[in-house]
Amino acid sequence: MTEEAAEDKNAEGEPSALANFLAAALAAAMTKTAVYPMETRTTLLAIAKRGASTDFSPAQLYHGLGFSLFDTALYNGLIYYLKEKIKASHGPSGLGQKLSFAEATGATLFAKTIDHPNMNVLAGIQGSLRSPNGAQGAWQVTQAILATSGVRGFWTGFPITVFMNFRDAIDMYTYEVIRLFLSRFLPEDAKNFAAGGLSRVVAMFLFQPFKTLQVRSQVAAAGGDVVAWSWSLPFFEALYAGLGTILFSSAVKVALRTMITERLREVFQRLFAQRQSSEKHRKDTSNDKVTSS
Repeated sequence: MTEEAAEDKNAEGEPSALANFLAAALAAAMTKTAVYPMETRTTLLAIAKRGASTDFSPAQLYHGLGFSLFDTALYNGLIYYLKEKIKASHGPSGLGQKLSFAEATGATLFAKTIDHPNMNVLAGIQGSLRSPNGAQGAWQVTQAILATSGVRGFWTGFPITVFMNFRDAIDMYTYEVIRLFLSRFLPEDAKNFAAGGLSRVVAMFLFQPFKTLQVRSQVAAAGGDVVAWSWSLPFFEALYAGLGTILFSSAVKVALRTMITERLREVFQRLFAQRQSSEKHRKDTSNDKVTSS
């Protein structure tokens, strides 16, 4: 196979790093918009004190959506970029699991480390709906974090995040395993949808109490309500507050996200391949004219 033929084959084959990043970022933003109110409500339940109101208008529950879209696009773009890079390093596509749990853990932790300040700002934006000062935006929350905890405030809850990273690693790893298994029985879109939803349910259920603790620490770092630790049954029951809502919203979100991402990867790669082909054609035509003259 010539070098030119190899380049053509690569352009039309596996999606490039840019295609993976853009596809995952766009799909994440699309699905986040649909379930954002349920996620905001879960955050508010996590920091609620006993007897606190849980009635919020749709407009309030969409508060901070713009920053959330930036946050989720960056994180999920990085995740797919790293995941597919790792899989590609193991050789050409084929049957068999290509992503180990250790590799999934490393990829998710790297992305989480980069995105952690955004996570804390977003938690503060959502938690500000319970603040006596009213709802706050990203800049106000950033100032509040700096005033309350300094620069370290952006990394408040990071030890929990490191532990919670196993949730995303389990999510990523089980997605690949379930997707491989279901490829024998389901068409492409159904396989990706089911694998995404099932992997998310498993991961979310196992780690919901720790996620609640993480959200509480992030909101407190932004000057929000502080929920005191208590060795009581109501306290531990509250760690699962909003579980049904978040399981449903997160499973649907990730199921749709993975299905859309896989399709968008193909679309973006096709567009990039067409562009490369057009540029190559213009270059060849220009070289032919120079040679003939």
